[in-house]
Amino acid sequence: MAIRRKLDSLRRLSLPANFLNALNLSKGQATEISIQYGKICIAKFENQDLQTKPFIGIIRNLDSQDRIVIPSEYINLLQFNCGDFVNLELENGFIKIKK
Repeated sequence: MAIRRKLDSLRRLSLPANFLNALNLSKGQATEISIQYGKICIAKFENQDLQTKPFIGIIRNLDSQDRIVIPSEYINLLQFNCGDFVNLELENGFIKIKK
């Protein structure tokens, strides 16, 4: 099930509560943001990931309003614009974002 959200002027995206609950994410929690197959992917980040994963994406914390700032490099690469509506899906432990 996809949910639509608007990317605000500061590249922030509000994440749905049910997605956060499914990934056991809370305010201030560290997340890993990466691009996989043309989609921005957000997952919970744990310090142990540094030793167990072959690569790590960009680490960002959720703010107090359950928003995440999408890295400008990813915005530019995927040709997103502030004000765009994007689709969010929960899949295999990731929140996946696409236009």
